[in-house]
Amino acid sequence: MPIDEIVPGVDYAYAVGEDAQVVRVRCDGLLTGQRPMRVLITFMDKSDGRSEETPPVRLKTPWSGRQEYIDYQASWKAVRAASLNAEDPREDAGRFVFDQWIEGTVAGLGYGRDAGALYVHDCEALAEQCGTDPRLIDSAPLVFSCWEGLIAPWPVAETVLRGFCEKNFQKVLRAVDDLEFAELQRAVDSGAEASDRHDDMVRVTVTAGIVREWCGAGIAERRDHEMVLMDVARRRGDALRQAVVTLSDAGFKDQAERISRDLEEM
Repeated sequence: MPIDEIVPGVDYAYAVGEDAQVVRVRCDGLLTGQRPMRVLITFMDKSDGRSEETPPVRLKTPWSGRQEYIDYQASWKAVRAASLNAEDPREDAGRFVFDQWIEGTVAGLGYGRDAGALYVHDCEALAEQCGTDPRLIDSAPLVFSCWEGLIAPWPVAETVLRGFCEKNFQKVLRAVDDLEFAELQRAVDSGAEASDRHDDMVRVTVTAGIVREWCGAGIAERRDHEMVLMDVARRRGDALRQAVVTLSDAGFKDQAERISRDLEEM
Protein backbone atom coordinates (compact mmCIF):
# COMPACT_ATOMS: atom_id res chain seq x y z
CA MET A 1 0.00 0.00 0.00
CA PRO A 2 1.13 3.62 -0.45
CA ILE A 3 2.45 4.85 2.88
CA ASP A 4 0.12 7.85 2.84
CA GLU A 5 -2.86 5.45 2.92
CA ILE A 6 -1.63 3.58 6.01
CA VAL A 7 -3.07 4.68 9.36
CA PRO A 8 -1.45 3.92 12.73
CA GLY A 9 -3.62 1.78 14.99
CA VAL A 10 -5.32 -0.02 12.10
CA ASP A 11 -4.88 -3.75 11.40
CA TYR A 12 -3.67 -4.76 7.93
CA ALA A 13 -3.19 -7.89 5.82
CA TYR A 14 0.55 -8.49 5.55
CA ALA A 15 2.34 -10.65 2.99
CA VAL A 16 5.96 -10.75 1.82
CA GLY A 17 5.05 -11.95 -1.68
CA GLU A 18 1.85 -12.12 -3.68
CA ASP A 19 1.63 -15.90 -3.23
CA ALA A 20 2.51 -15.78 0.48
CA GLN A 21 0.00 -16.44 3.20
CA VAL A 22 -1.70 -13.31 4.51
CA VAL A 23 -1.21 -12.60 8.22
CA ARG A 24 -2.68 -9.94 10.49
CA VAL A 25 -0.51 -7.06 11.68
CA ARG A 26 -1.17 -3.76 13.41
CA CYS A 27 0.44 -0.52 12.26
CA ASP A 28 2.13 1.12 15.24
CA GLY A 29 3.68 4.04 13.39
CA LEU A 30 5.01 5.51 10.13
CA LEU A 31 8.77 5.94 9.89
CA THR A 32 8.70 8.62 7.20
CA GLY A 33 11.85 10.37 8.33
CA GLN A 34 14.14 7.65 6.98
CA ARG A 35 14.92 6.43 3.48
CA PRO A 36 13.57 4.11 2.37
CA MET A 37 10.45 4.77 4.43
CA ARG A 38 9.25 2.03 6.74
CA VAL A 39 6.17 1.09 8.75
CA LEU A 40 6.44 -0.12 12.33
CA ILE A 41 4.15 -3.14 12.74
CA THR A 42 3.23 -5.73 15.35
CA PHE A 43 2.24 -9.26 14.31
CA MET A 44 -1.12 -10.22 15.78
CA ASP A 45 -1.32 -13.92 14.76
CA LYS A 46 0.57 -16.41 16.93
CA SER A 47 3.82 -14.43 16.96
CA ASP A 48 3.99 -13.36 20.61
CA GLY A 49 3.58 -9.72 19.64
CA ARG A 50 6.74 -9.56 17.53
CA SER A 51 7.39 -6.14 16.05
CA GLU A 52 9.47 -5.07 13.06
CA GLU A 53 10.05 -2.26 10.60
CA THR A 54 8.76 -3.24 7.19
CA PRO A 55 8.36 -1.71 3.70
CA PRO A 56 4.83 -0.34 3.21
CA VAL A 57 4.37 -2.52 0.11
CA ARG A 58 4.02 -5.56 2.38
CA LEU A 59 0.78 -4.16 3.79
CA LYS A 60 -1.70 -5.22 1.12
CA THR A 61 -5.04 -3.97 2.40
CA PRO A 62 -6.86 -3.22 5.66
CA TRP A 63 -7.57 -6.47 7.47
CA SER A 64 -11.29 -6.06 6.86
CA GLY A 65 -10.64 -6.32 3.10
CA ARG A 66 -8.37 -9.34 3.23
CA GLN A 67 -10.79 -11.72 1.51
CA GLU A 68 -11.16 -9.40 -1.47
CA TYR A 69 -7.37 -9.25 -1.71
CA ILE A 70 -7.06 -13.04 -1.50
CA ASP A 71 -9.73 -13.48 -4.19
CA TYR A 72 -7.99 -10.86 -6.38
CA GLN A 73 -4.66 -12.69 -6.15
CA ALA A 74 -6.30 -16.05 -6.86
CA SER A 75 -8.07 -14.63 -9.92
CA TRP A 76 -4.85 -13.17 -11.29
CA LYS A 77 -3.02 -16.43 -10.67
CA ALA A 78 -5.62 -18.32 -12.73
CA VAL A 79 -5.48 -15.76 -15.56
CA ARG A 80 -1.67 -15.91 -15.71
CA ALA A 81 -1.73 -19.71 -15.76
CA ALA A 82 -4.11 -19.61 -18.77
CA SER A 83 -2.13 -16.94 -20.65
CA LEU A 84 1.33 -16.68 -22.25
CA ASN A 85 4.93 -16.32 -21.21
CA ALA A 86 6.82 -13.25 -22.36
CA GLU A 87 8.79 -15.26 -24.95
CA ASP A 88 5.72 -16.56 -26.79
CA PRO A 89 5.64 -15.09 -30.34
CA ARG A 90 1.89 -14.61 -30.07
CA GLU A 91 2.62 -11.91 -27.50
CA ASP A 92 4.53 -9.88 -30.13
CA ALA A 93 1.77 -10.46 -32.69
CA GLY A 94 -0.96 -9.38 -30.30
CA ARG A 95 0.96 -6.27 -29.28
CA PHE A 96 1.47 -5.35 -32.95
CA VAL A 97 -2.30 -5.31 -33.50
CA PHE A 98 -3.07 -3.46 -30.28
CA ASP A 99 -0.35 -0.86 -30.81
CA GLN A 100 -1.58 -0.17 -34.34
CA TRP A 101 -5.34 0.03 -33.88
CA ILE A 102 -6.77 -0.46 -30.39
CA GLU A 103 -6.69 2.54 -28.08
CA GLY A 104 -5.38 2.08 -24.57
CA THR A 105 -8.57 3.63 -23.21
CA VAL A 106 -10.47 0.67 -24.70
CA ALA A 107 -8.20 -2.29 -23.92
CA GLY A 108 -4.59 -3.39 -23.63
CA LEU A 109 -2.34 -6.40 -23.21
CA GLY A 110 -0.28 -7.19 -20.14
CA TYR A 111 3.52 -7.23 -19.99
CA GLY A 112 6.08 -9.54 -18.42
CA ARG A 113 4.47 -12.08 -16.14
CA ASP A 114 1.06 -10.76 -17.28
CA ALA A 115 1.87 -11.41 -20.96
CA GLY A 116 -1.22 -12.39 -22.91
CA ALA A 117 -3.64 -11.13 -20.26
CA LEU A 118 -6.23 -8.71 -21.58
CA TYR A 119 -7.16 -5.51 -19.73
CA VAL A 120 -10.59 -4.27 -20.86
CA HIS A 121 -11.68 -0.74 -19.99
CA ASP A 122 -14.60 -0.40 -22.45
CA CYS A 123 -16.10 -3.79 -23.27
CA GLU A 124 -18.80 -2.48 -25.63
CA ALA A 125 -16.33 -0.41 -27.65
CA LEU A 126 -13.88 -3.31 -27.90
CA ALA A 127 -16.59 -5.75 -28.98
CA GLU A 128 -17.83 -3.34 -31.66
CA GLN A 129 -14.32 -2.69 -32.95
CA CYS A 130 -13.65 -6.41 -33.22
CA GLY A 131 -17.07 -7.56 -34.42
CA THR A 132 -17.36 -9.73 -31.32
CA ASP A 133 -20.27 -10.41 -28.98
CA PRO A 134 -19.50 -8.59 -25.68
CA ARG A 135 -20.54 -11.74 -23.80
CA LEU A 136 -17.56 -13.56 -25.31
CA ILE A 137 -15.42 -11.05 -23.44
CA ASP A 138 -17.07 -10.22 -20.13
CA SER A 139 -18.67 -13.64 -19.51
CA ALA A 140 -15.79 -15.88 -20.57
CA PRO A 141 -14.20 -18.31 -18.08
CA LEU A 142 -11.70 -16.77 -15.62
CA VAL A 143 -12.67 -13.18 -16.46
CA PHE A 144 -12.92 -10.99 -13.37
CA SER A 145 -13.53 -7.36 -12.58
CA CYS A 146 -11.29 -5.17 -10.41
CA TRP A 147 -10.02 -1.60 -10.13
CA GLU A 148 -7.93 -2.21 -13.28
CA GLY A 149 -11.04 -3.02 -15.34
CA LEU A 150 -12.01 -6.41 -16.69
CA ILE A 151 -9.13 -8.88 -16.67
CA ALA A 152 -9.30 -11.77 -19.14
CA PRO A 153 -6.92 -14.63 -20.03
CA TRP A 154 -5.21 -15.16 -23.39
CA PRO A 155 -8.02 -17.20 -25.02
CA VAL A 156 -10.27 -14.13 -24.71
CA ALA A 157 -7.52 -11.86 -26.04
CA GLU A 158 -7.04 -14.17 -29.01
CA THR A 159 -10.80 -14.16 -29.71
CA VAL A 160 -10.66 -10.36 -29.79
CA LEU A 161 -7.57 -10.36 -32.02
CA ARG A 162 -9.07 -12.84 -34.50
CA GLY A 163 -12.29 -10.86 -34.61
CA PHE A 164 -10.48 -7.60 -35.32
CA CYS A 165 -8.16 -9.11 -37.94
CA GLU A 166 -10.97 -10.90 -39.78
CA LYS A 167 -13.13 -7.77 -39.76
CA ASN A 168 -10.29 -5.52 -40.93
CA PHE A 169 -8.21 -8.02 -42.90
CA GLN A 170 -7.33 -5.67 -45.76
CA LYS A 171 -5.62 -3.01 -43.67
CA VAL A 172 -4.14 -5.62 -41.34
CA LEU A 173 -2.57 -7.57 -44.20
CA ARG A 174 -1.20 -4.36 -45.71
CA ALA A 175 0.30 -3.45 -42.36
CA VAL A 176 2.10 -6.79 -41.92
CA ASP A 177 3.38 -6.56 -45.49
CA ASP A 178 4.79 -3.13 -44.63
CA LEU A 179 6.26 -4.49 -41.41
CA GLU A 180 8.12 -7.26 -43.24
CA PHE A 181 9.29 -4.92 -46.00
CA ALA A 182 10.58 -2.37 -43.48
CA GLU A 183 12.52 -5.04 -41.59
CA LEU A 184 13.94 -6.43 -44.84
CA GLN A 185 15.01 -2.92 -45.85
CA ARG A 186 16.74 -2.44 -42.49
CA ALA A 187 18.54 -5.75 -43.00
CA VAL A 188 19.72 -4.67 -46.46
CA ASP A 189 20.81 -1.25 -45.25
CA SER A 190 22.77 -2.74 -42.35
CA GLY A 191 24.73 -5.02 -44.68
CA ALA A 192 24.77 -8.77 -45.23
CA GLU A 193 27.41 -9.21 -42.53
CA ALA A 194 25.05 -7.93 -39.80
CA SER A 195 23.96 -11.33 -38.50
CA ASP A 196 22.04 -9.80 -35.60
CA ARG A 197 19.42 -8.61 -38.09
CA HIS A 198 18.71 -12.25 -38.93
CA ASP A 199 17.05 -12.79 -35.54
CA ASP A 200 14.99 -9.63 -35.99
CA MET A 201 13.90 -10.76 -39.45
CA VAL A 202 12.87 -14.16 -38.12
CA ARG A 203 10.89 -12.56 -35.29
CA VAL A 204 9.09 -10.21 -37.69
CA THR A 205 8.34 -13.05 -40.11
CA VAL A 206 6.84 -15.14 -37.31
CA THR A 207 4.81 -12.17 -36.06
CA ALA A 208 3.48 -11.48 -39.56
CA GLY A 209 2.57 -15.14 -40.03
CA ILE A 210 0.56 -15.24 -36.82
CA VAL A 211 -1.31 -12.04 -37.67
CA ARG A 212 -2.09 -13.36 -41.16
CA GLU A 213 -3.44 -16.54 -39.61
CA TRP A 214 -5.72 -14.43 -37.41
CA CYS A 215 -7.04 -12.80 -40.57
CA GLY A 216 -8.35 -16.22 -41.60
CA ALA A 217 -6.69 -18.84 -43.75
CA GLY A 218 -9.23 -18.44 -46.53
CA ILE A 219 -8.79 -14.66 -46.65
CA ALA A 220 -5.01 -14.90 -46.72
CA GLU A 221 -5.11 -17.57 -49.44
CA ARG A 222 -7.52 -15.52 -51.55
CA ARG A 223 -5.32 -12.48 -51.19
CA ASP A 224 -2.25 -14.51 -52.18
CA HIS A 225 -4.13 -15.72 -55.26
CA GLU A 226 -5.10 -12.16 -56.15
CA MET A 227 -1.48 -11.06 -55.82
CA VAL A 228 -0.39 -13.87 -58.16
CA LEU A 229 -3.00 -12.80 -60.73
CA MET A 230 -1.87 -9.18 -60.43
CA ASP A 231 1.73 -10.23 -60.98
CA VAL A 232 0.77 -12.27 -64.05
CA ALA A 233 -1.19 -9.32 -65.45
CA ARG A 234 1.76 -6.99 -64.82
CA ARG A 235 4.21 -9.31 -66.57
CA ARG A 236 1.85 -9.75 -69.53
CA GLY A 237 1.51 -5.99 -69.79
CA ASP A 238 5.28 -5.57 -69.76
CA ALA A 239 5.60 -8.20 -72.49
CA LEU A 240 2.97 -6.47 -74.68
CA ARG A 241 4.68 -3.11 -74.30
CA GLN A 242 7.99 -4.66 -75.28
CA ALA A 243 6.27 -6.22 -78.30
CA VAL A 244 4.99 -2.77 -79.35
CA VAL A 245 8.54 -1.40 -79.21
CA THR A 246 9.81 -4.36 -81.26
CA LEU A 247 7.09 -3.87 -83.92
CA SER A 248 7.87 -0.18 -84.21
CA ASP A 249 11.61 -0.81 -84.53
CA ALA A 250 10.87 -3.39 -87.24
CA GLY A 251 8.99 -0.81 -89.34
CA PHE A 252 5.41 -1.74 -88.37
CA LYS A 253 4.67 1.62 -86.77
CA ASP A 254 0.97 1.70 -87.65
CA GLN A 255 0.34 -1.68 -86.05
CA ALA A 256 2.46 -0.68 -83.05
CA GLU A 257 0.52 2.54 -82.53
CA ARG A 258 -2.80 0.70 -82.79
CA ILE A 259 -1.76 -1.88 -80.17
CA SER A 260 -0.42 0.90 -77.94
CA ARG A 261 -3.78 2.72 -78.09
CA ASP A 262 -5.59 -0.51 -77.26
CA LEU A 263 -3.35 -1.03 -74.22
CA GLU A 264 -4.03 2.49 -72.96
CA GLU A 265 -7.78 1.87 -73.17
CA MET A 266 -7.62 -1.40 -71.18
